[in-house]
Amino acid sequence: MRIFGKISSLALFSALSFANPINDVDLDARAVPASAAATLPFNINYAFTARLTLGPPPASALRNPIPLAGGSGTANGILLPSPILTGTVTGPALNATITSGFAIPAVYNTTAGTIQIPATNAYGVTDDGVELYIVQSGVGPQLGQTTRIQMSIGGGAKYARLRDGFILTALTPDADHIHITVTAYLIENSQA
Repeated sequence: MRIFGKISSLALFSALSFANPINDVDLDARAVPASAAATLPFNINYAFTARLTLGPPPASALRNPIPLAGGSGTANGILLPSPILTGTVTGPALNATITSGFAIPAVYNTTAGTIQIPATNAYGVTDDGVELYIVQSGVGPQLGQTTRIQMSIGGGAKYARLRDGFILTALTPDADHIHITVTAYLIENSQA
């Protein structure tokens, strides 16, 4: 029995556009032969939405940010840790409360603009009392980041798909940069 709202893999694949960094040619569903798109080997299901509240970075991190070296060895980025004060997770695959954690984005200034490599570690408990630990990492501009979640969670078979699955997320900060919305999708190989 599937507990997730199923999204048509083909419809989602058709809506995505992939950039080829070598020659900047757009690769999208129009470039994929119909026979290949029709046999996409993945099921993509909405899993949950998390809503996080961040606290301010430590004063010392604002005064003396941790520098990150760029390709030439010179500092062109910083780490900017912020505590996760609280959060809620709701959806067909998981309902939980986030009790603590840290969001630690690496922020780089590039010739194309500012890019962030978000990293989040969060702790919480499900609505049925199972503790969980989440590690999230990804890349993207401040608005519209794409990340992956890896989850350590007990609960036996009930949470096995989240524990063992590939969870792809869209990370969207509110304008206040205090509240973050994370929309998560479970991607599974339909041939497994």
